[in-house]
Amino acid sequence: MKLILATTALFLLPTASALAQTPPPRNGTPAPAVSPFIIGGVPVPNIADAHWQVALVDGDDNRRSQFCGGTLIAAGWVLTAAHCVDNPRVQKDPKRLDVIAETLNYTTGGVRSDVDKIFIHPKWGQTGTQYDFDAALLKLKTPVTSVQPINVISPTGTLPDGTEVRVTGWGALSEGGPGSAVLMQVNVPVISNAVCNDPASYGGRVSAQMFCAGLRDGGLDSCQGDSGGPVMSTISGSKEVVGIVSWGFGCARRLKYGVYTRVTTVSQWVSETMAGN
Repeated sequence: MKLILATTALFLLPTASALAQTPPPRNGTPAPAVSPFIIGGVPVPNIADAHWQVALVDGDDNRRSQFCGGTLIAAGWVLTAAHCVDNPRVQKDPKRLDVIAETLNYTTGGVRSDVDKIFIHPKWGQTGTQYDFDAALLKLKTPVTSVQPINVISPTGTLPDGTEVRVTGWGALSEGGPGSAVLMQVNVPVISNAVCNDPASYGGRVSAQMFCAGLRDGGLDSCQGDSGGPVMSTISGSKEVVGIVSWGFGCARRLKYGVYTRVTTVSQWVSETMAGN
């Protein structure tokens, strides 16, 4: 679920599969909600092209209500957004969500895993900047060994302005629209924080722990329901997760780029948390 914020309020987007009735991140409606789609993208042709992508669904085994995405970074670990688990729907309770991996269509097939523990970045909600350090880790009860995880960019990694990154998810295909059952992908360029913080864009809301990506005139973006999902880059020569879908004002609007958690700023916490648990 990408927190889609209206121009007057910041909130989470639910997906027909996103964080419905969840706190605010990528949302374009007047009320806080979590949402799901990739705008201006295309279907992922093969799960091998996004084998690290997972869906976060309700913990009820009798249904698959998707509300966020996530990234498989080790057989037993998923990286997602803090706002995907710190909300009225999940309430930081691992029993209230499951993870589905190894499928392009989260409604069928794939491997479903229970979540054993949730770890939220210690600086989430602590800096006074909304959606700062928007990162969380899910420890799975049963490791996913049927697909390969993706590497996490190191704390010293770089993501130069202009770098093309790929965002994937089951979020909305239009602002306020329903989620997609089929995994979608879109390539967007990284935009400097200075440009993204221009008064016509986000006016200083984008911190050093975030980066923006998209087109000045809009048209390509993540949306409601994509929150927590992966932003992948090959800038280092191999595929790495460099961002987490976090928030934005609406979806694919002019000058309202998608805003993502900058994984270099949380990757040390990721490795230490995994090693210690």
